[in-house]
Amino acid sequence: MLIEECAHIHTHHNDPNIWTPKFLSIVNGESINSSGNVIGTPILRVKNIKVNSAILAAKSPFFFKLFTNGMKESDQRQATLRIADSEENAFMELLRFMYSGKLKPTIESTLLVDILMIADKFEVVSCMKLCGKWLIDQPMTTESAVLCLGLPNFIPVAVAVKEAAKKSLAARYKDFCLREFQDELMRIPLDGIVAILSRNDLGVVHEVAVYDFLLRWTFTRYPSFEERCKILSSRLLPLVPRMHGMIINNVMEIDKTSCEINLKVDRNLCSELFLTRSAYCQQFRFVGQGYFLSAHCNRMDSSNSLASY
Repeated sequence: MLIEECAHIHTHHNDPNIWTPKFLSIVNGESINSSGNVIGTPILRVKNIKVNSAILAAKSPFFFKLFTNGMKESDQRQATLRIADSEENAFMELLRFMYSGKLKPTIESTLLVDILMIADKFEVVSCMKLCGKWLIDQPMTTESAVLCLGLPNFIPVAVAVKEAAKKSLAARYKDFCLREFQDELMRIPLDGIVAILSRNDLGVVHEVAVYDFLLRWTFTRYPSFEERCKILSSRLLPLVPRMHGMIINNVMEIDKTSCEINLKVDRNLCSELFLTRSAYCQQFRFVGQGYFLSAHCNRMDSSNSLASY
């Protein structure tokens, strides 16, 4: 969010009444990168808006300084704010809020995040609080949850909003290994993936499937091999619980006639299961889906003398 905070004043050098109606010239249309720099050739659009400086100054310390003595030549009648093209809708909603004290109930959650960001820039605390409350209380989309995770921590409501976003992602992607979610998950940043892994019961997911997902996700998000290794070892793999069972090979029987796949369990495997409780075959794929077969031993009494398989 790039705002030209020094006002460009054009008329009425000696206006004695600083609380008379003033004009804001909104200049936008620039492409701005994450560092706040203009990229490409700017195509500027100017929108002149007549505003009540007393109302804006009462709601925002930024505008109070702009319309009084906080900025150079603040006694003039026209000030220019330069914003990115993507911020125009959020800025106009912020102005409406400053006049009415309300936001439209139909505002999408993604726009709500943009309003929160621009309200922070212009120091409209009441709007920040309302945006934060709505984001926490209302359902989030995947897109808005990802945007919330990117909120800077210096915004007063950011911590609570981020927590709500993590809960939303964890609930939506409880079964994150399902094929239908894979494209969406590849676009979710690290904090979101950590939330999904740490807030769901991974014990019900085969360990191989979790590792397969994490490898694909890190390969998509981090082209550098060294960076992938660092992210996996320090942030992701510690969240994956080790299975207490054993991986067994060459125990599947495939009957092509009946299309049946069976797991061979002999006396030796049962003996091992009595100690390890469970065993899993290597994952196999069928019609694009991953599967595995497992065998389990259930102790039937406290003395461990009886067991079922």
